[in-house]
Amino acid sequence: MAVTTLATFAKFDFPGGAVRLSDGGAMRYDGDIYAVRDPVWGAVAEMDPVESGIGDMAPAGSLVLAPKPATALSVLMDPALSGCRVQAWAGELDPATGEVAAADRIADWVVDFVRNRLGRGTRTIALALITRAEKLFLTNRGNVISSRFHQSIWAGEKGCDNCTDVEFTVPWGTQPAPSGKAGGSTTPGGGGGGRTWLDALR
Repeated sequence: MAVTTLATFAKFDFPGGAVRLSDGGAMRYDGDIYAVRDPVWGAVAEMDPVESGIGDMAPAGSLVLAPKPATALSVLMDPALSGCRVQAWAGELDPATGEVAAADRIADWVVDFVRNRLGRGTRTIALALITRAEKLFLTNRGNVISSRFHQSIWAGEKGCDNCTDVEFTVPWGTQPAPSGKAGGSTTPGGGGGGRTWLDALR
């Protein structure tokens, strides 16, 4: 009697080339090979359940990768990762041949931002994901803290490249300046010029 196994697998269209990972064993789908581990990005450590949106809500989620220890942080936190496409499928695997004959795409995301996570002797990379359809709902989709957008306004200014452990993303320039302070403070550690990201977007 033929035996089939349900398998899930994902494709990441990263700047250095497509990364194809599976949840167990090597498999082939649509002519491409999917493996448990990648020489650079390692394996999938965590993945949020895929949920459907209701009304004007669109599904989002996150996916955590456990990269190889030797992989440089500059590769893992590359600003070009923002906007990369991530797709996931579930299908029936034939264990005898390693082929996935038919699969359903369960997610079609883009990377919103990347976060570096450090633990005791461990390092993981969390990809915050949104659906490609969700971008239709965003009126200021460029108004996020990312090196790519920052340099589109201030060319060559790479300060955001060093922000590798930010735990939350807050759009710059969305809060009013504290009372009694003006842009361009001269106090040590004070803010820079008075131009905000919202000013740049107008």
